[in-house]
Formats: sequence, C-alpha cells, structure tokens
Amino acid sequence: MDPATIEDEQSKKPAHVRVTVTFPLANKPPFHKDDPPDTTVATVLVAGMAHFEVTDDETTTYYLTHDHEKADPTKTVGELAGDKHAVKFTLAKEITQG
Repeated sequence: MDPATIEDEQSKKPAHVRVTVTFPLANKPPFHKDDPPDTTVATVLVAGMAHFEVTDDETTTYYLTHDHEKADPTKTVGELAGDKHAVKFTLAKEITQG
C-alpha cells in the first residue's frame, strides 16, 4: 500500500466521536462529550451516571442502550458510531425486587 493510500485511510478515522447520553427520567439536559474512538461504553456509562447524578445500589442498576438495545459495555464508541462520527445512548434504569 502506498503512503498516500495509508494517509487516506487514516484521515477517514475521526480523532473523536461525538457522544450523547440522554436520560428521560432526569430534568437535566443531555450529556455531550467528544471522546476518542477507543473509549468503551462502560466509560461512557460512568460519565453519564455522574452527569445525571445517579448511582447503582442494591435494587437499582443503570445501563446504556443504543439503537433500542442494551449496549455491550466492552464495545467502543468508534465501533458503534461507524462512519457517522457520533453515537447516541439512552441511560436506562433497571429495578430489581428482592
């Protein structure tokens, strides 16, 4: 592969992915951040929970959804964003009765 082709391939990869997290149960605006593409969903979850001032406890667990499905915490925002250079998550609250 010639250097120009390698440079073209690298220029297509964004330096950052625009991450948005919404939480319908909160009275706060969405969380926005430009993250490196290798940032994991688990890292975004921690930042989103801090933004919305929520924490897990014995009966409540929070997770992120993407495209109406539970997001794999090991995936990266770059994988989920693809060519869009942006990814949107929704923070979900799961209550377990004990």
